[in-house]
Amino acid sequence: MKAFFVFLCVICIIIPLIVYGVAIVKSIQMDADCISYFEMAADANSVELAEKHLTSGIEYLETNNLTKGNTKILVYKPTKDISLWYDNLKSAQTQLQELNAKEELTELEESNALMKLRETLLDSEGSVTHPPMISFYPTHCFWFWAMMLIWLMWIGAFVFGVIAYEEY
Repeated sequence: MKAFFVFLCVICIIIPLIVYGVAIVKSIQMDADCISYFEMAADANSVELAEKHLTSGIEYLETNNLTKGNTKILVYKPTKDISLWYDNLKSAQTQLQELNAKEELTELEESNALMKLRETLLDSEGSVTHPPMISFYPTHCFWFWAMMLIWLMWIGAFVFGVIAYEEY
């Protein structure tokens, strides 16, 4: 019987590690393929460079169908609306493209455009504004509840470990 509880304990430890590992990989991929481009656009030193990086991030969103929907789990909030976020990004891209098309761009215009883009892309802490759990969309509900279930598995691992220890 002790071997059975040890087995359950190990299973309740391994499954959460696998789920968390996959979740971490998904988050890192989203960060590397999209969010980092928005950070580079916000930090760009010229309108051309900012537009190039912003376009790269937007292309990732369009390729992966992250242009509409929302990431709500229980309660809708505008900050979880992918459509609003995407529309804001597209508007910023259009403004940068219009400035790029201008033949004469003054230093003041360029500076103002870059500051406006930075305020659009970054929040008050300096990180990129994006809907929470965007890296898991459209299966974000599944991932949320899987993460919650994992806590029960950790508790189960503890219980099964205590039972196996006491049977020794």
